[in-house]
Amino acid sequence: MFRSAEQTNFYQKLKVHLSNPDAPLLLEGTTGLGKTRAYLAAVADAVSAGKKIALILPTHMLIEQLISSPDRKAVLPNSVSVHAFLPRSRFESQGDYTLQRQQARSADVLVATNATVAIVPADRALPALKPNQPAPNKIKGTL
Repeated sequence: MFRSAEQTNFYQKLKVHLSNPDAPLLLEGTTGLGKTRAYLAAVADAVSAGKKIALILPTHMLIEQLISSPDRKAVLPNSVSVHAFLPRSRFESQGDYTLQRQQARSADVLVATNATVAIVPADRALPALKPNQPAPNKIKGTL
C-alpha cells in the first residue's frame, strides 16, 4: 500500500497518535512525499476502531483535492463517510447549506479549513492545551 519507507513511518506514527490523541497533530512534508495516503490509512484504522476524525486543511482547494483524491479511493473503504464542511457562501440556498452541514456533522471524517469553528461536547473533545504546553505534535518528513 505504501510507496516508501518514509510513508510507512508517517503512517505508523499517525496510527499511534490517533489511537490515543493527546493534542492536535501537525503533519508536514514536501509535495509528493505521500502524506495523504499515510494519513488516510491511519484515519481508516481509527474509523474502524469507532472514532470520528476531523481533518483540518488550510484551503478549500486542498479539501476538494482530498475529496477527489485517488489515494482516498484507494485507502478508505466505501463504508467510511467523508464530508467537507464548507461556508454558507459556497451554496446557492440555505437548504443546500443546511444539508451539507448535517452530512458533515454525521460523517466518519469531517474535513474543514482552519477557519472553521467547531463546537464539540466536552466528553468528545480533545484535551485543551494548557498554558506553557508545547505546540501540537509534529511529524516532519524529508526525501
